[in-house]
Amino acid sequence: RTGAHLDAEYIKRRLHSTIDVVLFYHERKLLEVYYDPEFKQQQVA
Repeated sequence: RTGAHLDAEYIKRRLHSTIDVVLFYHERKLLEVYYDPEFKQQQVA
């Protein structure tokens, strides 16, 4: 399986350093926006 050898913490770090904004939708309605630039800076540093 592709990526099966990757550590879960490595994947989380990559996601946090790559994704800037997360949008949560339900039935075509925007419910929540997640954006935390300070947290991202901590993950990249």
